[in-house]
Amino acid sequence: MVLNPDWWAKLGPFGQDTSTTMIESITSKSIPNKVTAKAVYADLRNKGASHYELGLFYRTVLNKGLWPSQASLGKDLGVSATKVSEKVALARLPASVVELMGGPACLTLRIGSALLSAIDTVGEQAVEARAQAARDVGYTSIDDLLHFVATNQLPERVESAIKVRISRDRKALRIETPLAARLGPHIGKLEAWMPRVLALFEQSIRAEAAEALRQRDARQRKRR
Repeated sequence: MVLNPDWWAKLGPFGQDTSTTMIESITSKSIPNKVTAKAVYADLRNKGASHYELGLFYRTVLNKGLWPSQASLGKDLGVSATKVSEKVALARLPASVVELMGGPACLTLRIGSALLSAIDTVGEQAVEARAQAARDVGYTSIDDLLHFVATNQLPERVESAIKVRISRDRKALRIETPLAARLGPHIGKLEAWMPRVLALFEQSIRAEAAEALRQRDARQRKRR
């Protein structure tokens, strides 16, 4: 059977219909038979599709009845039934939650399993609301988001090394910190804080200089 050339020509990276998202292309009605399904699957694998996206593909073709079971699907595609089952489970995750967690590429099997457990415990709406709340206050790392989703508590702030470098023309400072992604949504507030922080730092420098001068004068008086 020959693939519909018009349909195939629309596929972009990851076998994606360029007029839709990748997820929409996988779950659309454009996979009518096994020949098309295998071609789409090969493209997904070649382009490095995520566990979640492969799970959506497996679930889609199973729901269409192109294969009678996960075992027969896995056998035809050269994948173990266990791996098919793991990824089909991930397909239960709502697309909205997936995007809040950073997108399909961020969903390892461990993260996906933890999210499914949270959904089974508190429900999809609560998980989505918690993920959104964590993002709203500046958390973006997958582990921080997962912590809040699972516990409904913000993770503890961990102090990390900060490096400050001066530009070659000595007119600018560059701050390097692992917290940059987390602080990004609040960059305006950070800028408002910086004059106060720098003023306090300058006060401490002046205080140290004054104390050093006092101690020097005291030593000189003792020598007289």
